Amino acid sequence: MLGDKVAQALTMVGANEKSVSKWLGRPCKCKIRQEKLNQLDTWARRVISGKVALAKDYLEDLLNQ
Repeated sequence: MLGDKVAQALTMVGANEKSVSKWLGRPCKCKIRQEKLNQLDTWARRVISGKVALAKDYLEDLLNQ
């Protein structure tokens, strides 16, 4: 999924949760961001496959969390 791939790529260049938190000066909430990207990946796959009504409902639920 998208969030997992982004996390993997960032880890490969040395950007992990600890280093990002140090750079930001606060907890980075990397896991939350990763999950949101994974959810957007699910939404995008529904749009691409033509399931627009399902994608619309999914996106509304995602944004209302």
